Amino acid sequence: MNDFQVKLSKLGISGTLYKLYVAAIELGEAPISDVATRAGLVRTTAYDALSRLEEEGLVAVVKRGSKRIVIAEDPAVLLERLESRRQMLGDVMPELRG
Repeated sequence: MNDFQVKLSKLGISGTLYKLYVAAIELGEAPISDVATRAGLVRTTAYDALSRLEEEGLVAVVKRGSKRIVIAEDPAVLLERLESRRQMLGDVMPELRG
C-alpha cells in the first residue's frame, strides 16, 4: 500500500472506492465502463461505489446521451470535507463536554 493509498484509507476511501477514485482522477472524464475497467472492476460493481464517491463529492456522474460519464472532482474536495467535519465537531463540542 503506497503512502497516498494509506492517507486516503484513513479518510474512508479504501478498497473499491480507492481504485475507482484513482481511475477517475487518471481519466478525468470518462464513461462508467471505462473507469471500472481502469480500476480493474466490473461495471456493475462500480455503480454502488461511484454513488458513494458522488455522495462524498469526489466525483460527479452525469448523463450524456445514452452514457453515464464520471467526472473526477479536484482532490481539494478532500480538504474541504475535513474542514467541514472539523467545523461540525467544533459546533457539538460544548454539548459533548456537558
